[in-house]
Amino acid sequence: MPSHQETSIVAFPGPGDTAKRVAASRLRDAVEALAAAERRLNEITLTLVAGSIDFARTSSDAEKAITEATARVFERRRALDEIRFELVAPEDHRLVANDEEDLERAHKARLREIEAEIPTYAPPRLTAACLGLSSVSR
Repeated sequence: MPSHQETSIVAFPGPGDTAKRVAASRLRDAVEALAAAERRLNEITLTLVAGSIDFARTSSDAEKAITEATARVFERRRALDEIRFELVAPEDHRLVANDEEDLERAHKARLREIEAEIPTYAPPRLTAACLGLSSVSR
């Protein structure tokens, strides 16, 4: 399992936003939990492909292990999406975790909010006068 230092979060919220920092830490932890659940389900898948049930003592234990591993993956995915929604769309309670369209919609809505905050005016042109030059020789 990767350590927190190995998990890459490109832009962690600044120190002034404690709630978002906590949510970002929870996001990192949720990613690690999902990775562990996916690894377990992959182990079961590959063991079955190899024609074995070495992951369980009996057939009923194997069925239970498959059910639990599958449920855990989807539970962890749902938890991860809920944290993502908390970060990018905290006010939109209509979003459904583990729904591809809702996940995309929430992120694109946040993108549009950020783009709306970016100034659209062109910066003033640099002239000789603003650079402190009285004349420009050619």
